[in-house]
Amino acid sequence: MASNIGFKPWGPVLSTQTYRVNGNDNAPVCKWDVVGMGIITNIGYITAATAGASTILGCSLTFVSGAVTGTTLVANDPDQTFECRDDDGSSKLTDIGLTGDHLATTGSVVTRLSAHKFDMDTASITAGGFHIIEYPDSPDEPAIDIIDKRLIVASTTEHARRVATSL
Repeated sequence: MASNIGFKPWGPVLSTQTYRVNGNDNAPVCKWDVVGMGIITNIGYITAATAGASTILGCSLTFVSGAVTGTTLVANDPDQTFECRDDDGSSKLTDIGLTGDHLATTGSVVTRLSAHKFDMDTASITAGGFHIIEYPDSPDEPAIDIIDKRLIVASTTEHARRVATSL
């Protein structure tokens, strides 16, 4: 099985900002976790975003233990693209353009890396979360016939910094 990569920035990191992480939460924020602002118990702090989170800030670029209050640098541009993996190997080239949520699985405190993936069960033309925009080709992982395929995704209207516009 392929290794976890979370939601790793793809291409240049367009912007970053430091955010606070609440040590009383006891949940780590792993490198490349999708993150969002705390809504009820962690107001003013970021947390690893849950699946279906209504506001996404981007991805954490560092690890913060769940036992300490600290800060993490976040790739937070609404136009940032990310490399991630699908959760079950079912994605295919015809899925480009679909949107869906991320699968928020707790990452590793040993490797300090995220286990977040794109949840293919939520992929549709109307879902929120992230757009599938590309399948990268690499010599060791062709875009067909592998478990945990690599995807390139972009955030959708659920990004906290995206301003909705109409023509």
